[in-house]
Amino acid sequence: MAEIRRQPFQTVKVDIEEMDRKIREHRIRMLKRAGIVLGILILLWFLLYIYHQVRTYDSHEAKVTEDRQDSAANTYLEFQGNILKYSNDGAFYTDTSNELIWNQSYEMSDPVVVMSAKYAAIGDEKGTLVYIFDKDGLCGKIETTKPIVRVKIAEQGTVALLLEENGVSYLKLCDKAGKTLAEGELHVENSGYPMDIALSKDGKRFAVSMLNISDGTIKSSIAFYNFDSAGEKKIDHVVGTKKYSDIIIPQIEFLGNDKLIAVSDQKLMLLEVSGKPQEKKSIKYGSRLRTIFYNGKYIGLILDNESSSKEEKNDVYCMQIYDNRGALVKEKTFSRTYRKAEFLNNNEVCLLNDNECTIFTLRGVEKYHEAWDKSIYKVLPGRTASRYTFILDGETVQAKLK
Repeated sequence: MAEIRRQPFQTVKVDIEEMDRKIREHRIRMLKRAGIVLGILILLWFLLYIYHQVRTYDSHEAKVTEDRQDSAANTYLEFQGNILKYSNDGAFYTDTSNELIWNQSYEMSDPVVVMSAKYAAIGDEKGTLVYIFDKDGLCGKIETTKPIVRVKIAEQGTVALLLEENGVSYLKLCDKAGKTLAEGELHVENSGYPMDIALSKDGKRFAVSMLNISDGTIKSSIAFYNFDSAGEKKIDHVVGTKKYSDIIIPQIEFLGNDKLIAVSDQKLMLLEVSGKPQEKKSIKYGSRLRTIFYNGKYIGLILDNESSSKEEKNDVYCMQIYDNRGALVKEKTFSRTYRKAEFLNNNEVCLLNDNECTIFTLRGVEKYHEAWDKSIYKVLPGRTASRYTFILDGETVQAKLK
Protein backbone atom coordinates (compact mmCIF):
# COMPACT_ATOMS: atom_id res chain seq x y z
CA MET A 1 0.00 0.00 0.00
CA ALA A 2 1.30 3.35 -0.99
CA GLU A 3 2.14 5.61 1.84
CA ILE A 4 0.08 8.77 2.29
CA ARG A 5 2.25 11.74 1.94
CA ARG A 6 1.68 14.12 4.78
CA GLN A 7 2.05 17.83 4.30
CA PRO A 8 3.21 19.92 7.18
CA PHE A 9 0.58 22.19 8.84
CA GLN A 10 0.62 25.79 7.73
CA THR A 11 -0.21 28.76 9.89
CA VAL A 12 -3.09 30.88 8.55
CA LYS A 13 -3.04 34.48 9.58
CA VAL A 14 -6.41 35.87 10.62
CA ASP A 15 -7.14 39.59 10.20
CA ILE A 16 -9.03 40.27 13.46
CA GLU A 17 -9.76 43.88 12.56
CA GLU A 18 -11.27 42.84 9.23
CA MET A 19 -13.48 40.26 10.98
CA ASP A 20 -14.65 42.86 13.51
CA ARG A 21 -15.45 45.26 10.70
CA LYS A 22 -17.51 42.69 8.84
CA ILE A 23 -19.37 41.72 12.03
CA ARG A 24 -20.16 45.39 12.73
CA GLU A 25 -21.37 45.94 9.18
CA HIS A 26 -23.56 42.83 9.43
CA ARG A 27 -25.06 44.00 12.70
CA ILE A 28 -25.70 47.47 11.28
CA ARG A 29 -27.43 45.96 8.23
CA MET A 30 -29.61 43.80 10.49
CA LEU A 31 -30.45 46.76 12.75
CA LYS A 32 -31.36 48.87 9.72
CA ARG A 33 -33.62 46.12 8.42
CA ALA A 34 -35.24 45.68 11.83
CA GLY A 35 -35.66 49.46 12.08
CA ILE A 36 -37.30 49.61 8.66
CA VAL A 37 -39.67 46.74 9.56
CA LEU A 38 -40.49 48.32 12.93
CA GLY A 39 -41.05 51.71 11.28
CA ILE A 40 -43.42 50.15 8.74
CA LEU A 41 -45.34 48.38 11.53
CA ILE A 42 -45.62 51.60 13.55
CA LEU A 43 -46.79 53.48 10.46
CA LEU A 44 -49.38 50.82 9.69
CA TRP A 45 -50.58 50.86 13.30
CA PHE A 46 -50.80 54.66 13.24
CA LEU A 47 -52.72 54.67 9.97
CA LEU A 48 -55.06 51.98 11.31
CA TYR A 49 -55.57 54.01 14.50
CA ILE A 50 -56.36 57.19 12.55
CA TYR A 51 -58.67 55.20 10.27
CA HIS A 52 -60.69 53.94 13.23
CA GLN A 53 -60.69 57.42 14.80
CA VAL A 54 -62.23 59.09 11.76
CA ARG A 55 -64.30 56.25 10.31
CA THR A 56 -68.07 56.71 10.64
CA TYR A 57 -70.93 54.21 10.72
CA ASP A 58 -74.68 54.51 10.13
CA SER A 59 -75.92 50.92 10.37
CA HIS A 60 -75.13 47.61 12.02
CA GLU A 61 -74.96 43.88 11.47
CA ALA A 62 -76.46 41.85 14.30
CA LYS A 63 -74.11 39.02 15.29
CA VAL A 64 -76.01 37.65 18.29
CA THR A 65 -79.55 38.51 19.42
CA GLU A 66 -80.92 37.37 22.77
CA ASP A 67 -84.57 37.85 23.81
CA ARG A 68 -85.29 39.14 27.32
CA GLN A 69 -88.32 39.36 29.57
CA ASP A 70 -88.53 43.00 30.66
CA SER A 71 -90.85 45.43 32.34
CA ALA A 72 -91.08 49.16 31.76
CA ALA A 73 -89.65 49.82 35.24
CA ASN A 74 -86.28 48.18 34.54
CA THR A 75 -83.11 50.27 34.40
CA TYR A 76 -79.85 49.01 32.88
CA LEU A 77 -76.26 49.77 33.85
CA GLU A 78 -72.87 48.37 32.93
CA PHE A 79 -71.00 46.79 35.84
CA GLN A 80 -67.61 45.12 35.37
CA GLY A 81 -68.28 44.42 31.70
CA ASN A 82 -71.67 42.82 32.32
CA ILE A 83 -75.24 44.13 32.68
CA LEU A 84 -76.94 45.12 35.92
CA LYS A 85 -80.72 45.35 35.57
CA TYR A 86 -82.71 46.68 38.50
CA SER A 87 -86.22 47.80 39.41
CA ASN A 88 -88.38 48.33 42.51
CA ASP A 89 -88.55 44.63 43.32
CA GLY A 90 -85.09 43.28 42.56
CA ALA A 91 -81.82 43.25 40.63
CA PHE A 92 -80.44 40.87 37.99
CA TYR A 93 -76.80 40.62 36.92
CA THR A 94 -76.24 38.97 33.53
CA ASP A 95 -73.51 38.72 30.93
CA THR A 96 -73.93 40.21 27.46
CA SER A 97 -75.45 36.92 26.27
CA ASN A 98 -78.21 37.34 28.87
CA GLU A 99 -76.91 34.44 31.01
CA LEU A 100 -77.80 35.03 34.67
CA ILE A 101 -74.86 35.47 37.06
CA TRP A 102 -76.84 36.38 40.18
CA ASN A 103 -80.09 37.98 41.23
CA GLN A 104 -81.40 39.64 44.40
CA SER A 105 -84.99 40.35 45.36
CA TYR A 106 -86.01 43.35 47.52
CA GLU A 107 -88.78 45.90 47.87
CA MET A 108 -87.85 49.55 47.28
CA SER A 109 -89.99 52.56 46.38
CA ASP A 110 -87.19 54.54 44.70
CA PRO A 111 -84.05 52.44 44.07
CA VAL A 112 -80.83 54.17 43.01
CA VAL A 113 -77.51 52.56 42.07
CA VAL A 114 -74.00 53.86 42.71
CA MET A 115 -70.93 51.98 41.49
CA SER A 116 -67.18 51.82 41.84
CA ALA A 117 -64.83 49.62 39.83
CA LYS A 118 -65.51 46.53 41.96
CA TYR A 119 -68.69 47.22 43.93
CA ALA A 120 -72.26 48.39 43.39
CA ALA A 121 -74.74 49.61 45.99
CA ILE A 122 -78.50 49.74 45.50
CA GLY A 123 -80.19 52.06 47.96
CA ASP A 124 -83.78 53.11 48.53
CA GLU A 125 -84.01 56.91 48.50
CA LYS A 126 -86.43 58.00 51.22
CA GLY A 127 -86.28 54.39 52.45
CA THR A 128 -83.97 52.59 54.87
CA LEU A 129 -82.28 49.78 52.89
CA VAL A 130 -78.98 49.50 51.01
CA TYR A 131 -77.65 46.31 49.35
CA ILE A 132 -73.95 46.03 48.45
CA PHE A 133 -72.78 43.72 45.62
CA ASP A 134 -69.66 42.65 43.80
CA LYS A 135 -69.45 40.59 40.60
CA ASP A 136 -70.20 37.41 42.55
CA GLY A 137 -73.32 38.67 44.32
CA LEU A 138 -74.42 40.12 47.66
CA CYS A 139 -71.66 41.30 50.03
CA GLY A 140 -73.69 43.04 52.70
CA LYS A 141 -76.84 44.89 53.66
CA ILE A 142 -77.39 48.16 55.53
CA GLU A 143 -80.57 48.95 57.40
CA THR A 144 -80.92 52.50 58.72
CA THR A 145 -83.33 53.96 61.24
CA LYS A 146 -83.66 57.21 59.27
CA PRO A 147 -84.66 57.86 55.61
CA ILE A 148 -81.86 57.84 53.03
CA VAL A 149 -81.22 60.98 50.98
CA ARG A 150 -77.93 60.16 49.18
CA VAL A 151 -75.74 57.07 48.68
CA LYS A 152 -72.08 56.95 47.54
CA ILE A 153 -69.61 54.05 47.33
CA ALA A 154 -65.79 53.80 47.30
CA GLU A 155 -63.49 51.41 45.44
CA GLN A 156 -63.15 48.98 48.37
CA GLY A 157 -66.90 48.94 49.03
CA THR A 158 -67.19 51.57 51.76
CA VAL A 159 -70.64 53.17 51.59
CA ALA A 160 -71.44 56.76 52.61
CA LEU A 161 -75.01 57.73 53.44
CA LEU A 162 -76.71 61.07 53.94
CA LEU A 163 -79.78 60.58 56.13
CA GLU A 164 -82.50 63.01 57.17
CA GLU A 165 -85.31 62.92 59.71
CA ASN A 166 -87.48 65.74 61.07
CA GLY A 167 -85.30 68.37 59.44
CA VAL A 168 -82.08 66.98 60.97
CA SER A 169 -79.34 65.52 58.72
CA TYR A 170 -76.96 62.69 59.57
CA LEU A 171 -73.87 61.12 57.99
CA LYS A 172 -73.09 57.41 58.13
CA LEU A 173 -70.15 55.34 56.83
CA CYS A 174 -70.35 51.54 56.53
CA ASP A 175 -68.03 48.86 55.19
CA LYS A 176 -69.03 46.50 52.37
CA ALA A 177 -70.51 44.02 54.85
CA GLY A 178 -72.82 46.72 56.27
CA LYS A 179 -70.88 47.33 59.52
CA THR A 180 -70.98 50.95 60.72
CA LEU A 181 -67.57 52.66 60.60
CA ALA A 182 -68.55 56.21 61.59
CA GLU A 183 -71.66 58.31 62.00
CA GLY A 184 -72.67 61.72 63.23
CA GLU A 185 -75.12 64.60 63.00
CA LEU A 186 -74.76 67.57 60.65
CA HIS A 187 -75.27 70.89 62.39
CA VAL A 188 -77.64 72.42 59.87
CA GLU A 189 -78.27 75.55 61.94
CA ASN A 190 -74.59 76.50 61.50
CA SER A 191 -73.88 75.43 57.92
CA GLY A 192 -77.20 75.14 56.08
CA TYR A 193 -79.10 72.42 54.28
CA PRO A 194 -77.10 69.51 52.74
CA MET A 195 -77.36 69.30 48.95
CA ASP A 196 -75.02 66.41 48.09
CA ILE A 197 -72.23 64.21 49.42
CA ALA A 198 -69.07 62.78 47.82
CA LEU A 199 -66.75 59.93 48.83
CA SER A 200 -63.17 59.50 47.60
CA LYS A 201 -62.15 56.34 45.76
CA ASP A 202 -60.24 55.02 48.78
CA GLY A 203 -63.08 55.89 51.16
CA LYS A 204 -60.88 58.09 53.37
CA ARG A 205 -62.09 61.52 52.25
CA PHE A 206 -65.65 62.72 52.42
CA ALA A 207 -67.31 65.98 51.37
CA VAL A 208 -70.70 67.61 51.94
CA SER A 209 -72.20 70.46 49.90
CA MET A 210 -74.41 72.80 51.95
CA LEU A 211 -76.84 75.60 51.07
CA ASN A 212 -77.61 78.40 53.52
CA ILE A 213 -80.27 81.07 52.89
CA SER A 214 -81.04 81.90 56.51
CA ASP A 215 -80.16 85.60 56.21
CA GLY A 216 -81.94 86.09 52.88
CA THR A 217 -78.81 85.67 50.73
CA ILE A 218 -77.55 82.57 48.95
CA LYS A 219 -74.45 81.05 50.50
CA SER A 220 -72.93 77.67 49.72
CA SER A 221 -70.14 75.73 51.36
CA ILE A 222 -68.33 72.43 50.94
CA ALA A 223 -67.09 70.76 54.13
CA PHE A 224 -64.25 68.23 53.83
CA TYR A 225 -63.76 65.30 56.20
CA ASN A 226 -60.69 63.09 56.46
CA PHE A 227 -60.88 59.65 58.12
CA ASP A 228 -57.18 58.72 57.95
CA SER A 229 -54.35 59.93 60.20
CA ALA A 230 -54.52 63.50 58.86
CA GLY A 231 -58.03 63.95 60.26
CA GLU A 232 -57.69 62.16 63.59
CA LYS A 233 -56.83 65.31 65.56
CA LYS A 234 -59.46 67.47 63.86
CA ILE A 235 -62.85 68.15 65.42
CA ASP A 236 -65.35 65.74 63.80
CA HIS A 237 -62.57 64.93 61.27
CA VAL A 238 -63.29 68.22 59.44
CA VAL A 239 -60.08 69.32 57.67
CA GLY A 240 -61.40 72.34 55.78
CA THR A 241 -64.34 74.24 54.33
CA LYS A 242 -64.72 76.19 51.08
CA LYS A 243 -67.34 78.95 51.11
CA TYR A 244 -69.08 80.59 48.16
CA SER A 245 -71.54 83.45 47.78
CA ASP A 246 -74.44 83.78 45.32
CA ILE A 247 -74.13 80.29 43.87
CA ILE A 248 -75.85 76.94 44.52
CA ILE A 249 -73.83 73.69 44.44
CA PRO A 250 -76.29 70.81 44.04
CA GLN A 251 -73.73 68.22 42.89
CA ILE A 252 -70.22 67.20 43.99
CA GLU A 253 -68.12 64.16 43.07
CA PHE A 254 -64.59 62.87 43.69
CA LEU A 255 -62.50 62.09 40.61
CA GLY A 256 -60.09 59.85 42.48
CA ASN A 257 -58.74 60.43 45.98
CA ASP A 258 -57.65 64.06 45.92
CA LYS A 259 -59.65 65.75 43.14
CA LEU A 260 -63.26 66.88 43.52
CA ILE A 261 -65.60 68.56 41.06
CA ALA A 262 -68.33 70.90 42.27
CA VAL A 263 -71.18 71.62 39.88
CA SER A 264 -72.86 74.97 40.54
CA ASP A 265 -75.59 76.85 38.72
CA GLN A 266 -72.97 79.20 37.21
CA LYS A 267 -69.70 77.31 36.83
CA LEU A 268 -67.84 74.05 37.27
CA MET A 269 -65.11 74.05 39.93
CA LEU A 270 -62.22 71.60 40.31
CA LEU A 271 -60.73 71.36 43.79
CA GLU A 272 -57.53 69.78 45.09
CA VAL A 273 -58.14 68.21 48.50
CA SER A 274 -54.94 66.28 49.28
CA GLY A 275 -54.12 68.93 51.91
CA LYS A 276 -56.02 72.08 52.62
CA PRO A 277 -58.84 72.25 50.03
CA GLN A 278 -57.94 74.59 47.17
CA GLU A 279 -59.83 75.52 44.03
CA LYS A 280 -57.52 74.78 41.10
CA LYS A 281 -59.79 75.56 38.16
CA SER A 282 -63.09 77.30 37.51
CA ILE A 283 -64.97 76.84 34.24
CA LYS A 284 -67.81 79.28 33.56
CA TYR A 285 -70.53 77.84 31.38
CA GLY A 286 -71.08 80.82 29.09
CA SER A 287 -74.57 79.57 28.22
CA ARG A 288 -77.25 77.40 29.75
CA LEU A 289 -75.95 74.08 31.09
CA ARG A 290 -78.05 71.15 29.87
CA THR A 291 -76.10 68.08 30.99
CA ILE A 292 -72.94 67.15 32.88
CA PHE A 293 -71.38 63.68 32.86
CA TYR A 294 -68.02 62.35 33.95
CA ASN A 295 -65.78 59.41 34.71
CA GLY A 296 -62.39 59.28 36.40
CA LYS A 297 -60.56 60.78 33.41
CA TYR A 298 -62.91 63.22 31.69
CA ILE A 299 -65.73 65.67 32.37
CA GLY A 300 -68.37 66.40 29.74
CA LEU A 301 -70.58 69.47 29.55
CA ILE A 302 -73.43 69.98 27.09
CA LEU A 303 -74.63 73.57 26.83
CA ASP A 304 -76.88 75.61 24.58
CA ASN A 305 -74.95 76.59 21.47
CA GLU A 306 -74.51 80.34 21.18
CA SER A 307 -71.86 80.29 18.47
CA SER A 308 -72.01 83.01 15.82
CA SER A 309 -70.15 80.85 13.30
CA LYS A 310 -72.08 80.34 10.08
CA GLU A 311 -71.08 76.66 10.03
CA GLU A 312 -72.31 76.07 13.59
CA LYS A 313 -75.36 78.32 13.92
CA ASN A 314 -77.78 75.47 13.08
CA ASP A 315 -76.35 73.24 15.81
CA VAL A 316 -78.48 73.34 18.94
CA TYR A 317 -75.88 72.15 21.46
CA CYS A 318 -72.21 72.63 22.28
CA MET A 319 -70.34 69.76 23.93
CA GLN A 320 -67.15 70.49 25.85
CA ILE A 321 -64.86 67.71 27.07
CA TYR A 322 -62.28 68.46 29.80
CA ASP A 323 -59.67 66.24 31.40
CA ASN A 324 -59.59 65.82 35.17
CA ARG A 325 -57.25 68.81 35.50
CA GLY A 326 -59.73 71.11 33.79
CA ALA A 327 -57.92 71.37 30.45
CA LEU A 328 -60.21 71.52 27.41
CA VAL A 329 -59.80 68.38 25.31
CA LYS A 330 -62.43 69.02 22.64
CA GLU A 331 -65.34 71.30 21.85
CA LYS A 332 -68.01 70.09 19.43
CA THR A 333 -71.35 71.53 18.33
CA PHE A 334 -74.14 69.19 17.27
CA SER A 335 -77.86 69.09 16.57
CA ARG A 336 -78.77 65.54 17.65
CA THR A 337 -81.57 65.42 20.21
CA TYR A 338 -80.88 63.28 23.28
CA ARG A 339 -82.30 62.35 26.67
CA LYS A 340 -79.13 60.85 28.18
CA ALA A 341 -75.38 61.47 27.77
CA GLU A 342 -72.55 59.42 29.26
CA PHE A 343 -68.98 58.24 28.77
CA LEU A 344 -68.63 54.62 27.72
CA ASN A 345 -65.84 52.61 29.30
CA ASN A 346 -63.64 53.31 26.24
CA ASN A 347 -64.12 57.09 26.89
CA GLU A 348 -66.36 57.62 23.87
CA VAL A 349 -69.43 59.83 24.39
CA CYS A 350 -72.79 58.11 23.92
CA LEU A 351 -76.05 60.02 23.41
CA LEU A 352 -79.35 58.16 23.64
CA ASN A 353 -82.77 59.43 22.61
CA ASP A 354 -85.46 56.75 22.80
CA ASN A 355 -84.57 54.61 19.77
CA GLU A 356 -81.64 56.71 18.48
CA CYS A 357 -77.98 56.26 19.38
CA THR A 358 -75.12 58.66 18.63
CA ILE A 359 -71.48 58.02 19.54
CA PHE A 360 -68.74 60.67 19.46
CA THR A 361 -65.01 60.05 19.83
CA LEU A 362 -62.84 62.30 22.00
CA ARG A 363 -61.67 63.90 18.75
CA GLY A 364 -65.20 65.18 18.17
CA VAL A 365 -65.96 62.79 15.30
CA GLU A 366 -69.54 61.56 15.14
CA LYS A 367 -68.54 57.93 14.86
CA TYR A 368 -72.00 56.40 14.76
CA HIS A 369 -75.63 57.41 14.46
CA GLU A 370 -78.60 55.17 13.82
CA ALA A 371 -82.31 55.00 14.56
CA TRP A 372 -83.31 51.50 15.70
CA ASP A 373 -86.74 49.89 15.60
CA LYS A 374 -86.85 49.63 19.41
CA SER A 375 -85.99 51.81 22.38
CA ILE A 376 -82.32 51.69 23.43
CA TYR A 377 -81.58 51.49 27.15
CA LYS A 378 -77.82 50.95 27.27
CA VAL A 379 -74.75 50.64 25.02
CA LEU A 380 -71.60 48.66 25.87
CA PRO A 381 -68.44 48.83 23.72
CA GLY A 382 -66.89 45.52 22.66
CA ARG A 383 -63.33 44.32 22.17
CA THR A 384 -62.84 46.05 18.82
CA ALA A 385 -63.65 49.54 17.59
CA SER A 386 -66.72 48.42 15.63
CA ARG A 387 -68.24 45.94 18.10
CA TYR A 388 -70.94 47.02 20.56
CA THR A 389 -73.68 45.47 22.65
CA PHE A 390 -77.05 47.24 22.55
CA ILE A 391 -79.60 46.73 25.31
CA LEU A 392 -82.94 47.22 23.58
CA ASP A 393 -86.54 46.90 24.64
CA GLY A 394 -87.00 43.13 25.02
CA GLU A 395 -83.68 42.01 23.53
CA THR A 396 -79.89 42.28 23.70
CA VAL A 397 -78.02 42.64 20.40
CA GLN A 398 -74.29 42.10 19.93
CA ALA A 399 -73.57 43.97 16.72
CA LYS A 400 -70.84 45.04 14.36
CA LEU A 401 -71.15 48.60 13.08
CA LYS A 402 -71.22 49.15 9.33
